[in-house]
Amino acid sequence: APTSGAPTARVIGKSGVNLRAQPINGSVIARLNFLQEVTIRGAQPQGGTSNYKWVEVDSSAGRGFVRDDYLSIRGDASAFGLSKGDEYPAPMKNAWWVRGFNVNQNPGEPEHLGWDFGAQTGEPILAGPNGGTVTQVSICRKCTPDRPSTLMHGFSLGDTSVFNDEGWGFGYGTYVIVRYDNHLLPASTRERLAGRGLGGAHIFVLYGHLQTASVMTGQSVTGEQQVGTCGNTGNSQATHLHLEIRAGTNLTPQWWQIRNGLLDPGVLFLR
Repeated sequence: APTSGAPTARVIGKSGVNLRAQPINGSVIARLNFLQEVTIRGAQPQGGTSNYKWVEVDSSAGRGFVRDDYLSIRGDASAFGLSKGDEYPAPMKNAWWVRGFNVNQNPGEPEHLGWDFGAQTGEPILAGPNGGTVTQVSICRKCTPDRPSTLMHGFSLGDTSVFNDEGWGFGYGTYVIVRYDNHLLPASTRERLAGRGLGGAHIFVLYGHLQTASVMTGQSVTGEQQVGTCGNTGNSQATHLHLEIRAGTNLTPQWWQIRNGLLDPGVLFLR
């Protein structure tokens, strides 16, 4: 059971997650259930180029290791190289983990420029707690209510023609981009930006594959205001939110102009 003072976490793998005796391939001690609470006792990098960490936890089934992307951490776990606790919460209240950021860090896994959270269709997607400014809203023109996904139109997942087609939202389907100004970002996020030579930069967050957009371009949004609902539009095989972040100093850049500012969403968000 969680212990007072220590950072805790909830399991966010929809089908649960293995608790292992050692990181990576250690023997399985137990299967932890979705939303089960654990207490964090330590963490260690997977090693090599991997961006995964293995978190040592106490659970009702005993002590063991869980990969960090299957945990939503609460409290300050920065002493273990994990989140500080001041980051933005995940954008949906009721969601589960699908997959994370991978740009050559994890060999053998496909490239993925953000985080994916699964949810029920229509689940509200909320802005960050300090508000922001909507810099772009794009409604997918080729997505239809009965066939929102490219897969339903005969394309294969990841078809490159989709990524070059504005009608499919360049693969994102219906999406919203919100700018979070630097001075409103969490202190830990500003430190991470400065450490990457991006001190003073703003963060632009793309919320992709939306069923609906709830805001308009140029609109100011308040803390946790709904910006859209979770959907299955564009290059998508199931209802989910694709969360992608980029840093830049221009207040109104085109998304493609800040591709070199691409960052792991963990710079700003908790899972």
